[in-house]
Amino acid sequence: MILGVIGPSLIVDKFQTVARDVPRLTLRPLLYETMLDAPGIAAGAQTEVDALFFSGVLPYFMAASVVQPAVPWFYLERPISGLPFAFLEAGKFMERDVRFSIDTFSELDINDAMLDCRFSIDAIYTYPLKPSERYHDDLLEFHLSHLQAGRTKFCITCAYVVFRKLQAMDVPVFFVTPSVSAVREALASSMKAFGTSDGDHLKLVVGLLLPEKLPVPLNQYEQAMRTIRRSVSAYAKKKGILVFQRNTSIFQSVQTYSQFLIETENFGKVPIFDEIVGETSDIRLRIGYGIASNIATAERYAEKALDMGLCTEGNECHLFDGESGWAVGEREPSYILAAPDPGFQVLSGRINITPATLSRYLKAIGMLSPSFSAADFSRILGLQPKSARKILARFRSAGLIVIDSSRAPLRKGRPENLYRYVPDGAGTLLADPAEVRCGGGDAPNEDGRSREGEPVSPKDRQN
Repeated sequence: MILGVIGPSLIVDKFQTVARDVPRLTLRPLLYETMLDAPGIAAGAQTEVDALFFSGVLPYFMAASVVQPAVPWFYLERPISGLPFAFLEAGKFMERDVRFSIDTFSELDINDAMLDCRFSIDAIYTYPLKPSERYHDDLLEFHLSHLQAGRTKFCITCAYVVFRKLQAMDVPVFFVTPSVSAVREALASSMKAFGTSDGDHLKLVVGLLLPEKLPVPLNQYEQAMRTIRRSVSAYAKKKGILVFQRNTSIFQSVQTYSQFLIETENFGKVPIFDEIVGETSDIRLRIGYGIASNIATAERYAEKALDMGLCTEGNECHLFDGESGWAVGEREPSYILAAPDPGFQVLSGRINITPATLSRYLKAIGMLSPSFSAADFSRILGLQPKSARKILARFRSAGLIVIDSSRAPLRKGRPENLYRYVPDGAGTLLADPAEVRCGGGDAPNEDGRSREGEPVSPKDRQN
């Protein structure tokens, strides 16, 4: 096995040392000065190696964002094993009044490492993992701002280019590298995975986690988010996956397809619900997973999967792979009919769409009801606007949708048609009509009453 290792020399050298004692392994060093070089290196090396190993989650993330894997990819978790050594160096340098800044590691990682310290740490300033092209610049500014303000005397970083720049400025800094044992374990795990991999090893899974129904008062909200961050961090550490806070309200995860299958027991469970909801009260979690061969596409799919839970109550987790979407925790896709009735089969044949695809389109329409545009339809399914309009034209011909003349378009500019789903159109016979409507039930009439004559609440109208 020829394994290409992408990373800075200080880490790649450790891999080379360990690899000498590993039979049937040839290691090819692929050095960089900055992680921004990782995509180009990965793209050029894939034809020359059997697998690629990234020295950290950041270069892996950067490469996976723009390069499609052609061989198995692996990455080294954050070098948590190197944290005690970093703290020791900080303590040796300062002896008293130990104050330093540190990047990339989570609050949980730092707290765990502090337990092993035999000296007092007076202050730690942290910068969490935030993958972006400006990450190195942001880290450098973070460390320097605390130094210049007199809040710190020492820097600890996981970014090699930041380490080199601070060194050039004569700033006391320590570059965190993994321990030899961690490298040896990582190599063994990657070789085992390589030996059992199939086509799925080229897939990536991006997850988006959105906490909802958080306490309204600001102090309660902040406390709830702190609890969620700790829970998410602990879960990621236990499962060995990359998780970072995408913005103030959404967490993003990145993992391999095989990791995801193990985590969910082949789509059968969502263990993260128990980990987070068990620590907080009055919180609803909405999670969307996207599966694709690169991160950019997987992110788009994850956003669509997240939208699938908009109309439901309780904790919801959905997955979208570009073709189908379903609720994780259900062995079969929730809106693909296992045994569609003859009427449904006839309808799918009439409009020249497979039953599975027709079910997916009807689910999307149900989520968008009561009125929607072609742009809304294309957005939620990831279709080109032209393709969406053609599909909706078929649906109109079949009597499944009509132009909703009761509502005017919300957008300014060129008028666009708004459509309304007709549950009884074309004599459609669905096995479960509730699968078509978000939340179940019939569509309300214009007078705000259901077809059965029962009042519809304002909340139901919104849905």
